[in-house]
Amino acid sequence: MKRTQLFIVTCLIACLSSSALAAITGAVGNDPVNDPGWPKGALEVANLKTRVAYWEGPPFGGGQYEHLYRGDTAAFNAALEVFSKMRTPVRELVIFDGPHESFYMKIPRGDDKKIDARIDWSFTVWVPANWHRLYSKPGNEFFAQDQNFRKPLDPPRMRVYIGGGGLIDFEKVKVPTNIRVVDQRAAASGVTVEGGAMVRVNVYDMATGKPVAGAVLKIDERSEKATPIMQVAGNEDGFIEAKQIAPAIRRLSIEARGYAPRLIGYEDLKATTFLTYDIELSAAATISGTVVDEAGKPVAGVTVRSNAMGIDGRGYQQVDRREVKTDEHGRFELTGLPTGYTQLRAIVAKYHQPEFMIVHGVPAKDVTLRVEATGAIKGKVQGADGRLRSGSSSRSPSLPAIECATWITSLLPFSVPCLVWSVCWL
Repeated sequence: MKRTQLFIVTCLIACLSSSALAAITGAVGNDPVNDPGWPKGALEVANLKTRVAYWEGPPFGGGQYEHLYRGDTAAFNAALEVFSKMRTPVRELVIFDGPHESFYMKIPRGDDKKIDARIDWSFTVWVPANWHRLYSKPGNEFFAQDQNFRKPLDPPRMRVYIGGGGLIDFEKVKVPTNIRVVDQRAAASGVTVEGGAMVRVNVYDMATGKPVAGAVLKIDERSEKATPIMQVAGNEDGFIEAKQIAPAIRRLSIEARGYAPRLIGYEDLKATTFLTYDIELSAAATISGTVVDEAGKPVAGVTVRSNAMGIDGRGYQQVDRREVKTDEHGRFELTGLPTGYTQLRAIVAKYHQPEFMIVHGVPAKDVTLRVEATGAIKGKVQGADGRLRSGSSSRSPSLPAIECATWITSLLPFSVPCLVWSVCWL
């Protein structure tokens, strides 16, 4: 039986580094799904009887569909055969060491029935129109911190998990020749993982392409305090290897003297996990300026927040949110940004920023940000019969007005006028 639900959960994929909330729709079961605009042949893969669930993301756009499956070697071979018939330039299979549990299967669903979270393989496919609207639109840097920003469309991709109690014997798997294979297992790199996860990183200077000597890989707990677990320094060739990392969801980041720190991401590390990364760092730089109102007068106490990009024009996710408050003269200075570009968001009560999409070069001085005063909306609640509803509230019954406004502001990376808040209340 299919159970379709809308969840508000902390995103465990692309948004783990922020407190933003992600709306994820999906269903447990294998009732047939419809084609929302996928490449030809994707629907047949999605509707295989071995599917145990699917979900759609990301927040604020959708279009990425992740289908989850369980089955033995024969079932996986059958799935590969259907996958190979998709009409698309590239079909990709990525092989990982198992076992693997899906975060989606662990979401509480309001009943006492426990769902097995283990899967043997998955199938990810995008609606191309959604991808390009989110990540390719000129002048739209809203998703600059997403790993997909400004990248070509991801190919349809299967991920299979071998070992760890799974049902698939990869020695008996027959991969069609038109499927590109990426083997991420430790054995494929001649590595033996013992006593915990292993992570390898190659670090390069974004401006020169040369290795960054002495870069440091930082591995922290996934928590508000981000308690350090391990720090490993690299060699003169920018190569870092961390071994025996205790299993858990960990925050991985890279630091180096003279460079802006960069977040790699959050990874659910298992005892057998083996991961490799190639990371580019951009030289640290500063941007400064003033926040003024409609009359050109400086505004104090404004939070100025950076949405940074490197010189490659792609997102450069920093380890900690880069923000600062303006002084009594409306002045601000943001340090430790990557050389490249940034959008600056000015956030303060009773004001909104009408031109938050402007992209500034970094480094820069004497940048001017303008904010405008907002108003308030009052109204009455009227039923379909035309009668006023006494005792009704124009705001959320569960969130007082100021809390609702705070929630919306925290959800979006920019300040919004009261008009938008009133929509939240209705």
